[in-house]
Amino acid sequence: MLKTKCIIGKPISKEDGIRISICSVHTLSDSITKHPKILKGITYNLWYRKLGPPKSLMGDYQQRDLPWKNYEERYMEYLRSPQIRESVKRLAKRSLEETITILSLENNSNFSHRRLLAEECKIYVPELKILIE
Repeated sequence: MLKTKCIIGKPISKEDGIRISICSVHTLSDSITKHPKILKGITYNLWYRKLGPPKSLMGDYQQRDLPWKNYEERYMEYLRSPQIRESVKRLAKRSLEETITILSLENNSNFSHRRLLAEECKIYVPELKILIE
């Protein structure tokens, strides 16, 4: 099973299984200041930085007001690029064998790359159960 959660403000649960951060950075929106709520305690087991959006995409979205629809399109292109696609497939296959929770900073999953990644994993492994939070 593949689950999604916000990396902050949600209690760690045994049901999370392996917790994987897919944040590009663990900083505030200035991309410099370390995020105190993440660094306060380790809230994830692994960090798959390359599954997070590229810094240029995050900058366009957070600092240059890129509309969500455009952000989504560019992130999906990134996930489908040859150098990233295999990592997405491996995550999807691993999620069949054990519970994995992918984590990002956004509170609202409607505007979160973790939801997009989970949905992309399901394309590669249609029988994969996903739970988007």
